[in-house]
Amino acid sequence: MRLAVIGAAALILTSCSDGGPGKGSAAGLAPSAAGSQVLAAADLPRIKPGEWEVRTTEDGGAVDVVRQCVEADEAEILPTGSDDCPAKISKAGGVYTVESTCPSEGYVSHTRMTMRGDFQRRYAGELDLVVSAAGAEVSRYKQRMEARFIGPCS
Repeated sequence: MRLAVIGAAALILTSCSDGGPGKGSAAGLAPSAAGSQVLAAADLPRIKPGEWEVRTTEDGGAVDVVRQCVEADEAEILPTGSDDCPAKISKAGGVYTVESTCPSEGYVSHTRMTMRGDFQRRYAGELDLVVSAAGAEVSRYKQRMEARFIGPCS
């Protein structure tokens, strides 16, 4: 089973054609750092298959802790977008960044996810999603995550 945090980000980046809030971009987020290296999806890190403990905090709320088994075919850590909502993928100073801007049915959402770590024992990241309509921010969602490898799946 794919990690819930990453699954949520992938859903956000790939559902632009569904319409409505949560499906596109907005102003107010910083662009990728100058001097960053643009990457293809194949260049992204993969997490080590096995059991992971993921701690997430949404919008500064309580910490949620989830343990999940990640199989080798589910080890993609960062979403890569879709045909109708491509993602810009870059790396600078050991930080991977995935950004997308997706207009859909009157809404525009901007998703920015950053991840860092060795991806074999630990990783951490942030997700920022801003939705706008008619040039005004409608909603903003932020999530922070930290994960550590536990061992083989039991």
